[in-house]
Amino acid sequence: MILDKIIVDEEVFLSPVQQGDEDALVEHLQDKEIHDNTCVIPFPHTYQHAQEWIETVQKRIKERGITLDWAIRISEEKLIGCISFHGHNLSCMEVVKHTDEIGYWLARPYRGKGITTKVVKKVCEIGFEQLGLVRIEAPVFAFNDASLKVLEKVGFQLEGIQRKCYFKNGKFIDGKMYALVK
Repeated sequence: MILDKIIVDEEVFLSPVQQGDEDALVEHLQDKEIHDNTCVIPFPHTYQHAQEWIETVQKRIKERGITLDWAIRISEEKLIGCISFHGHNLSCMEVVKHTDEIGYWLARPYRGKGITTKVVKKVCEIGFEQLGLVRIEAPVFAFNDASLKVLEKVGFQLEGIQRKCYFKNGKFIDGKMYALVK
């Protein structure tokens, strides 16, 4: 169940991140705002970072038999962002198999067009219908208003403030925990 191509709408689709996506990843991830709004994306983003991440994704697909890391693509197959489940539901711990966490980013030229909202909604449908999830979590930096709006449009609810939950760029950052429950 690799889910090779997932149609989101007439222009946008999802497919596994793959070799050949390096240049688009490096280009889009030079946007410091993406780094500032995510936990683990390095800045500046190098070709080596892109290669290592693609290798990690391909290894996960091989180990799991499923992709949980998708490239967001437009009709000409150009990568414009990424969205992932973090794979918590694949844990051997029975108490968390019904829950996973989602993360995403979209390149600057494509923001403000409703793409991220459609993609998050579609991936959550896959999580509930095909992965057997009952709960999808989305921890977000408290200052990331754009992401908060996307989650709220999709139906996620704020469950709490995570005070000083993150430490990045030499300072503590509050988080907000959002969740969507089936």
